Amino acid sequence: YSDLSLSSNTLLSFQSLELKQKKLTLSNGESDLEVHSLLEINDANSRIIRNQAQITLNAGVSIEQDGELNLDDPSKFNIGNISLNGGVLLVNGDSDQEFKQNTVISTISESKIVLSNDIHFEVDQLKLEADLEVEFGSENTFFKASEIVVNAEAKLSGNNVSKLLMNVISMIENGTDKLFWKISYFNQINV
Repeated sequence: YSDLSLSSNTLLSFQSLELKQKKLTLSNGESDLEVHSLLEINDANSRIIRNQAQITLNAGVSIEQDGELNLDDPSKFNIGNISLNGGVLLVNGDSDQEFKQNTVISTISESKIVLSNDIHFEVDQLKLEADLEVEFGSENTFFKASEIVVNAEAKLSGNNVSKLLMNVISMIENGTDKLFWKISYFNQINV
C-alpha cells in the first residue's frame, strides 16, 4: 500500500477515513475534505497534507501516541472536538492572526500543543484529564481557552515565553469542586 493523493473540484465527503500509517494528500485548494466519523491519527506516518483545501472533521479527531496533527492554517479547519491521547497538536499560520476553533480540546494521556511564532489560538474549552504541555513559539504567541475543566491531578505547563488566557475556570473531580491544580512555566496568566 502506498500513500494516496486525491483531487477534486467538489467536496470529498466520507463517512469514515482510516489513514493506516499512510499520508493523504489533497491535490489543491478545491479538494475540500469532510469526514463524518472520528478521525484517529495513531502513527507518525499518518497525516493529511492539505494544500490549501478546507478540512471538516464533524466528529472530531483523536491524536494518539506518536500521532501528530498539523493545523497549518487553522482558518481552513473545522474540527468537532480534539482528543489528545499522547499525541501532538501543531498550530501554525500567518503571524499576528487570531484563530478560533469552536471546539473542545481534551487530554486523555500526557500530550503536547505546539504553537508557532505570533499565533493567537483560541478554543471553547480545554478539558484536562491528564498533563498538557503547551509550547509557545514567541512572546507574541497566545493560547486562549474560554473555559478550562480540570479533573484529577492534571498539570498544565508551558515554556518560558508562555501566555495563557482564561475566561472561566471550572475544576471538577468526581462531581465536586476541586480547588487545587498546577500551572507551571507561564509568565502571564490573565484570568
